[in-house]
Amino acid sequence: MAKFQYGKAITDSFKLIFSNLYVFVPQLLVSIIGLLFLPFYFKLIGFGGKPDIGFLITNFIWIVFFGIAMIILSLFAYGWTFALIGQIVRKGKADLWKELKNAREKGLTFFLISLIVILILIFFMILLMFLMAIGNAVAALFAILWIIAIMVLVLSLLYIVPLIALGDLGTVGIIKSSFKHFKNNKAHTFALFCILLLFGIVSTIAMYAILFSFIGSFSNEALALYMAESPFKYSIASFFSGLPSLIVTLWSFAFLTLSYKRKKGK
Repeated sequence: MAKFQYGKAITDSFKLIFSNLYVFVPQLLVSIIGLLFLPFYFKLIGFGGKPDIGFLITNFIWIVFFGIAMIILSLFAYGWTFALIGQIVRKGKADLWKELKNAREKGLTFFLISLIVILILIFFMILLMFLMAIGNAVAALFAILWIIAIMVLVLSLLYIVPLIALGDLGTVGIIKSSFKHFKNNKAHTFALFCILLLFGIVSTIAMYAILFSFIGSFSNEALALYMAESPFKYSIASFFSGLPSLIVTLWSFAFLTLSYKRKKGK
């Protein structure tokens, strides 16, 4: 089998998303909707000051409704994005509106897998707190094993996105297939994880650089003051500072999916 070309996978993934800019549409729509409500959110909770408890109680139903609506919209957007990524990786292009029909199913699958992962992480956190309460050498050993277990879990689930994007295996089938692919390609999976981590760090640095360029200062106090005094301006700054993260997120979906497809040779 030919040696996997990581550099080519990175560049090809960027080419795929930038030659199919409509892949940004689902996430941008959710970001814009969130942006429109962000000033209201700051006003509602009294950011930078004391919240109006009476106002919060009066509008509690609307707050819950908006929160649930944003979660549903986000999951739908992810499902739509996965459907687009799958077609782009397979064929080099996709139909934005045609793939909309697959958004609900893929978004629901992503939600169910995320829920399972969250429950597993909660179990690990409870186990860690129990071990810390013991407070001896045995606890330290188990804490190290806990860290290793978390790392293995992350690597084992690295192929969730490609499997959702490319196939229709169902929740359990996707988790099993991701574990199997990791088991057969441990070093390769770790290399992919390191590449994703590196790009994630770069996007985070870019995000803060853009955000603080709006504020004019690199202090947390200036950031808090800017949020409190100019909620709308902060919303705009937050939107633009989030663009590097959005680009890297979509690239990572394409990169993982393309890497999975090439490694599987199909």
